[in-house]
Amino acid sequence: MLKAMDRVIRSRFVTLVLVVVLIGITTGCSTFKKKEVVNLEPFAEQTITMAGSINYGFMSVRPVYVRQYIEQTPEVLELRSMTVRIRMVMRGIVAYSIQVVTLSQATKTDPEQAQGLADFIEELLKPVVEQRNVEMRYEEGKVYEIVEEIRKQETLLDALRVAQPLVDEVSRVAEAFLSEYKLQQTKTVDALDRAIDEEFAPVLNYEIFLRESQAYVLTNLELLYEYWKGDAAAFDTLRQREVPALSKMNLADGMDRRELVQAEDILIERMATMTLLRKNIEPQMLLYARQKRELENLNFEMNKTLERTRTAVTIWQRTHRAMAAGLVYPADINLFDVTKKIVQVALPL
Repeated sequence: MLKAMDRVIRSRFVTLVLVVVLIGITTGCSTFKKKEVVNLEPFAEQTITMAGSINYGFMSVRPVYVRQYIEQTPEVLELRSMTVRIRMVMRGIVAYSIQVVTLSQATKTDPEQAQGLADFIEELLKPVVEQRNVEMRYEEGKVYEIVEEIRKQETLLDALRVAQPLVDEVSRVAEAFLSEYKLQQTKTVDALDRAIDEEFAPVLNYEIFLRESQAYVLTNLELLYEYWKGDAAAFDTLRQREVPALSKMNLADGMDRRELVQAEDILIERMATMTLLRKNIEPQMLLYARQKRELENLNFEMNKTLERTRTAVTIWQRTHRAMAAGLVYPADINLFDVTKKIVQVALPL
């Protein structure tokens, strides 16, 4: 009887333990899900890449061979101006991503955090509102109405939700502005390319003349050789080509061996002269090739910079939307591990 009761008690105890364990597991999972946050490290790393690469864009690469053209090309001035405005927007985005975490960890009340976010967004928006390359969807008054609405929120999370339309607009304007930058970049590269060609036009034309002349002389030598082997048609072709080496010869009855050798010597001497002339302009042609190659590399680096920047802006926008959609513990965002690197790269821009 006692043994039977003991088995029943132990069975009920095991059942109770299992129930407690199951409750603990389900409760633990629920708790874990509530604390789950979006990992911002990829966003932060992309932001670092963006901030760094924008600083190593076209006007920061320190070109060597095309420097003289950069200082003389009007299109460059507009591209430089646009580069400054892009950097202002990108610095604001980098700083904003840090500020959200800073506010969430600050010893301020929730309303004070919301007010701090509003103050920061107001500063962030200034270069976006003031730029005139891309028309904003919001009028300036509407923008600052949203900023004031952010300021009224009771929590930082609510403030992030209210701020989302402005973040979306900053992202849209940045994307459109980058497209405008790409158009200006193309105009600038084309202008520099034309400037290089104009600078080297005399040398390029002379090199083309020498190359074509060498080809002409080489064809004459080949025809002369064919005639020496007995091809009468080759001689007729030579006469039609008005070869200078044959101008003083009486060719009514063809050419004897002495005349063949004499014509060959004249043609070979002419070929050697043109080869020497081409060698004399070789340094200029080498400089021309280096300038063209450097311009091509600069354009390639600018394109990489633009694509990285677009990626960073898109990630920044989507991450902010994820936070605004319900990131319960923004203070847990693992961003401070890379904050120093962001600051080091972003602030010198």
